[in-house]
Amino acid sequence: MFLFCGPTGDGLMQVFMAIKTTLFLVVMSSVIRTSQELKLVLVTMAVAVLIQSGILSASYVMKKTIGFSSKIADTSLMEFSGGGADSIHRATGTVGHVNQQAMFHTFFTIPLAALFMVKNWIWKGLSLAVVIASCVALILTFSRASWISCGLAAATILFLAWKHNRMTHTAWLCVWFGGIFFICLVGIFSPMIAKRLTKCDDGASMSRVHIALLALEHIERRPITGVGPGNFINSKVAEHPIRWARSVWLPRGFVFRPQFIDDMEVSQVELQEKWYYTSVPTHNRYLLVGAELGIIGLGLFIWFQAGIWAATVRLLKTKDSFLWWVAVTMVAGFFACQTEFMFELFYNDKTVLIPLFINAVVLNLDRLIASETQGGLSVCS
Repeated sequence: MFLFCGPTGDGLMQVFMAIKTTLFLVVMSSVIRTSQELKLVLVTMAVAVLIQSGILSASYVMKKTIGFSSKIADTSLMEFSGGGADSIHRATGTVGHVNQQAMFHTFFTIPLAALFMVKNWIWKGLSLAVVIASCVALILTFSRASWISCGLAAATILFLAWKHNRMTHTAWLCVWFGGIFFICLVGIFSPMIAKRLTKCDDGASMSRVHIALLALEHIERRPITGVGPGNFINSKVAEHPIRWARSVWLPRGFVFRPQFIDDMEVSQVELQEKWYYTSVPTHNRYLLVGAELGIIGLGLFIWFQAGIWAATVRLLKTKDSFLWWVAVTMVAGFFACQTEFMFELFYNDKTVLIPLFINAVVLNLDRLIASETQGGLSVCS
């Protein structure tokens, strides 16, 4: 499809990214061989999440980006006005864009719920501290998609625990107190959360609707091969060149107004004191794959997701208590992943690799539980 639709620089980058993510999945899906190694991976994830939560909190307090690159460090945070005088600053860490940071906290925190079920109180305390810190960090990103993903993941874990009768009365009491604490935590940030959900959109939702319609247009125009990887924007610009010199009436208080090529929004961004015209693909993984790779590529992507779901469901058959709880978090992670696929932009390696890491853990766990079943022995104490 890359050759059929004409190779471009963006398309070549997308092909290289696909090769890299495939190699990543192949390598990472075979690194965890025992339950002890799985615990080590979870503890390492907990430390990483805790560090990023600290960096993000410092970023929010100082109202600036903290990074290792001179191009990123000391730059201002993203913010939403909400139509009022006060703006909401969206804090971030060193993972990348604020939505990528939110995704990192979502997918790397969900599996840590399994550490609550180990016998060692040190690991329980560590996981509790990390989950609290990550929840605060996630709130400060003000990423609505990740908020929905985490809520759905938490509901999935509690539902499966109730359905399989895996929680004692003491455990449910702890969940009850945890719920009260979380309600208080949300209450602290409730004015900003309410403003983010009701006013601080700045046209983002309508822009995503327009770009989703453009994706459907691409699918209708080239249903078999798609427009080619990396050609989501280029194919539209090639057909309808932008009228750069066109006069546009600006609303009072605005210095720039986005232009539209049918359903594609063209905005301006400032990078290193220079202004550029830019646009972004659809914030929906399925529509993006269908638009760029056609029905063939979309079918392969759905087949891969179906395979991950089948492997995830098999995990619940394990007889080992700890592995079962990890399996439950993987089910929750799958639903969170699908939610992110529906609302977020997946157009670079970071946003693709973060959920793919959870897929790799699923494949590792599937192989680990299969060896447990064949050996007839418990692999975790």
